[in-house]
Amino acid sequence: MSARGRLDEVLDGLTVEVDPFAVCEVRGDGRLNMGCQDKATLHFILAGEGLFRMTGGADLAIRQGHVVLAPASLSHRLAAVQHGAPDLPACRPLEGNWDLIRHGSGATGVLAVCGRVSASFQDVDGVLDFLHEPIVADLRDDRQLRHLFEHFVEELASPQAGTRAIARALMQQCLVILLRKHIASGENAVAWFAAAEDPRLWAAATCIFSDPQTHHTLDTLAETANMSRSAFADHFSKAFSRGPIDMLREVRLRRAARLLASNDASVKAIARDVGYASRSYFTRAFTDAFGLSPAQYRARSRSDATGPDAGLHGG
Repeated sequence: MSARGRLDEVLDGLTVEVDPFAVCEVRGDGRLNMGCQDKATLHFILAGEGLFRMTGGADLAIRQGHVVLAPASLSHRLAAVQHGAPDLPACRPLEGNWDLIRHGSGATGVLAVCGRVSASFQDVDGVLDFLHEPIVADLRDDRQLRHLFEHFVEELASPQAGTRAIARALMQQCLVILLRKHIASGENAVAWFAAAEDPRLWAAATCIFSDPQTHHTLDTLAETANMSRSAFADHFSKAFSRGPIDMLREVRLRRAARLLASNDASVKAIARDVGYASRSYFTRAFTDAFGLSPAQYRARSRSDATGPDAGLHGG
């Protein structure tokens, strides 16, 4: 099967779920912290200008018509642009179960709808959770995709019987087109989608995603894929843009980040739960990945969740 055929089957096989969205308004020097989410987070910018900031990454300028899909388990925030941005419209009363989250004061800033989305493929959940980097798209010149996002927001803003089903279907269309555009642009944040239909590699990836705490090795994963060690390592690296052990480390550490942010288990217990026998080795690996020790990361996540600029959270 051609790469295009595999990609078509993967995109066709995605199942999308949508959590409740909120209207988020950031003005002046306000900051809206998203903390450490357990799912990918989507932001559709309705008005104004701002900055999208992810831990360890560069600031990304966002404005009306932009959509940002942020990876799970990586803290990020929205910040207002204080100068040069147009005035924000006054928020009208929200219908249904929409939350309105406001931070900062002033006339200018950024207004967005924000919420968590997840997607599964075959037997693997959370396939959006392991984006290499945020996906940012400018929809101002893309009438089809902009219309779909606007329709999604309108449906949620005025809920009726069947709204959840319609919103889920609309978001599925939005994500498929967004991913298709991103892949066509040559970016590699989700390039592995194009190879996910290879049953040998997908079997090994499923072991990594679904059971990262197991003592996987290159040999055991190659055996799962029914391939030689060298052939498996080569094909996996080309398909997923990193080696299988690198991917295993990333999955373990992102799961650890979610656990640190969401419960009070000891660092040693969390290290063990995600597959590390040594707390000290886990701490070094975590610090290298996130720029903070596990204890510092937990403190930062709790501060983001309860501080004056806390934002969208949920389990």
